[in-house]
Amino acid sequence: MKTLGWLKSFETGNAFIDDQHKKLLLCLKELAILVGQAKSEETHAKCQELQHLVDSHFADEESFLRDSDFPRLDKHVAQHLESSESFNRICSSCEDACKGNSAGPCLPNLAIVLVDHFLQGDLDFKSFLQMKGLANGNH
Repeated sequence: MKTLGWLKSFETGNAFIDDQHKKLLLCLKELAILVGQAKSEETHAKCQELQHLVDSHFADEESFLRDSDFPRLDKHVAQHLESSESFNRICSSCEDACKGNSAGPCLPNLAIVLVDHFLQGDLDFKSFLQMKGLANGNH
């Protein structure tokens, strides 16, 4: 899988959220490297780490948006739930592949869930953050 790097289009303008997004991409990149090196136990552990980071990020982002009085929070939380379920489904179905050092479609599918979150889910609150002065110019 070609490594997905940080793109300007992923930015929300809020350093807290953007830093977490960067950590998610870094963990995905580390997972891709481990798959390429055929390190099955480490690959599985990294996949679990990524899953934990996603869940933590969603909780942090929801808390931040709640504190910011984001008017479409319920919709955003529902999107997080859907993304988290997709992510967990992919990780569960790929567990044997990770342990067998064969990523198959797992890595690209995980990347799609992350990119969808960055570009579709978070685009909804990007302008809200800018309007409220919560986008701190980390462009």
